[in-house]
Amino acid sequence: MPPRATWRQLNSEWVIRAKNIQAGDKITVYRRDGAGSEETVAEVLREEPAGWQLARPLKAEVREDGTGQRPL
Repeated sequence: MPPRATWRQLNSEWVIRAKNIQAGDKITVYRRDGAGSEETVAEVLREEPAGWQLARPLKAEVREDGTGQRPL
């Protein structure tokens, strides 16, 4: 099973932390509570040790029902 993509806060921005990702990839990103959301990688920001990468997701539209927001 490949490592799970998770949310990380970088300065004041939420980014994706995952392995082997590229701009345009659609991946499931998990929060600490185990809930996952489908995200599209906008751009890879930097490489970290052991092959991890930090990436910016495409901005989600905030819908009237409140879905599509960044994780809390």
